[in-house]
Amino acid sequence: MTRSLTCYNLPVYTKRGRLVGRVVDIEVEAVSQRLLFYHVATTLQINNLWHRRLLISPTQVVELSNKALIIEDELTSQSLAEPSNLITEVS
Repeated sequence: MTRSLTCYNLPVYTKRGRLVGRVVDIEVEAVSQRLLFYHVATTLQINNLWHRRLLISPTQVVELSNKALIIEDELTSQSLAEPSNLITEVS
C-alpha cells in the first residue's frame, strides 16, 4: 500500500522541540525528481532571522511525519549565525 505525505504547512521543529517555522515550498530537481530543499518560513526570531525563508536540505532532516518535520538542533544555533552550504537564508 502506498501512503502519501503532504509536507506543505508542516511545522518544523528541532530535535529539542524548538519551533523553527513552517514548510512553505519544496524544491525538486527536474530530471531526477530528487528533493533538493524544503523552503521554511521562520515564525520566531532565530539569530536575527525574523520572517525569513530558509532552505533546509533533506540531509538535515531527522524525522518527517504527517505532524511535523524535525531537523537537527545545531542548525538553528551556530549554523544559522554562520550560514553553511546546507542551510541557506532566502530573501
